[in-house]
Amino acid sequence: GVKKEPSKIIGVVTTYLDDYIFPDIIKGIDNMLSRQGYSMILSHTDNKAEREAQCISSMLLKNVDGFIIEPAKSALPSPNQGLYEDIDAREIPLVLINGYFPGRENSYVIEDDEAGGYKAAKHLFELGHTRVGGIFKVDDIQGHNRYKGVVKAYREQGFAVAEEAMVWYTTEDIAALFDEQSS
Repeated sequence: GVKKEPSKIIGVVTTYLDDYIFPDIIKGIDNMLSRQGYSMILSHTDNKAEREAQCISSMLLKNVDGFIIEPAKSALPSPNQGLYEDIDAREIPLVLINGYFPGRENSYVIEDDEAGGYKAAKHLFELGHTRVGGIFKVDDIQGHNRYKGVVKAYREQGFAVAEEAMVWYTTEDIAALFDEQSS
């Protein structure tokens, strides 16, 4: 094949931009890339697969040299697997952040969500609590892994998991709860 000229541009796709940990992650990515002579195109998906497809397709047209993507709804089968296969076929480097697709060979950088759930629950048990609840996101892999950690702490204590104290929600649930306008 014909080797394309490097664009020195990395496509960065996150689920959100302006809350929680995202501003610091984006600043860190930007600082690292600029030190290496790269710039970034930044987009966000609001954790929607359709928007993720638009972001990736647009960046592919701009001939990015690599991708850093936080997958939308990483606990669910992605309707965008074809796009990820296209990235692979074009041999464009890809790193996933904050999530991954189980069973798919991709490099990824994630927090140890299972350890986080475990440590939080264990701490509450050590304070003398016997029922620990949690609020978990059902459509992102992080929620599943945090729940695994809580269950592990319950098992260690020898307590039955208080299922009624576990709340599962989706991206759409939280948007409706806070009456966010979809963009």
